[in-house]
Amino acid sequence: MKIVLTKYMETNRANISFGRSIYINLGEQVVTQVLEEMKAARQTVAFTSFQLPEHPLEISDMTRLVELARSYEVDLIPDIAHKDLTKENIAALKKAGLSYLRLDEFGDEAFIERCGKAFTLVVNASTFTHREYKLLERLGFARRIIACHNYYPKVYSGISLEKFTTINQKLHALGVKVLAFIPGDEPLRGPLHEG
Repeated sequence: MKIVLTKYMETNRANISFGRSIYINLGEQVVTQVLEEMKAARQTVAFTSFQLPEHPLEISDMTRLVELARSYEVDLIPDIAHKDLTKENIAALKKAGLSYLRLDEFGDEAFIERCGKAFTLVVNASTFTHREYKLLERLGFARRIIACHNYYPKVYSGISLEKFTTINQKLHALGVKVLAFIPGDEPLRGPLHEG
C-alpha cells in the first residue's frame, strides 16, 4: 500500500503512527492476513465496527475478533451499539482483552460511567462538544480519553482541512490525543467501496 501524506498534512513531528481498520465480515482469513501485516509493520492499533447494519454480530464474534487482534499484539478500537453494551457484554469484552471503546454517541451518565470504568473512551473528534468534555471531566475520565475523527467512505461526508485543524487545536489544548484516518488504496470499505 502506498501512503502519500503531503496532501493531508505537513508535520515535523516524530510521534505520528499508523494503524489500520479491520472488519470481521471480510472473513477471518483476511483479518488474520491484515493482522500479520500490521505486526510486521509494528502497527499496534486497529479500528473496527461492531455495528455494521449489513453484518450484525453476536458478542462471541466481537470477543473472537478482540482475542485474535490481541494475539498479534494489536489493540482494537471498536464502535459498538449502545444496546450491545450490557454489563455482561462489557465484562466479556474486557475479559477478551479490549482496552478501548469508541463512543459515537453519548448515552446517559450511568452508561458513560460504566463504559469509562472498563475502557479508555474514544470520542468522536468531529462532533465532540464542550458539554460532553465537561461530563467526562466530572466523571473523572477527561484525562484518559482519545478523540478519533469520524470516517466513512462517502465522498461528500468529510470535513474541511480548516475545520479539522481547528478541532485538533482545541482538543490538543485540552490535552486530548487525536486520531484520524487517511484513505487507503485497497481494499476499499463496503458497501460503497469509495475510500
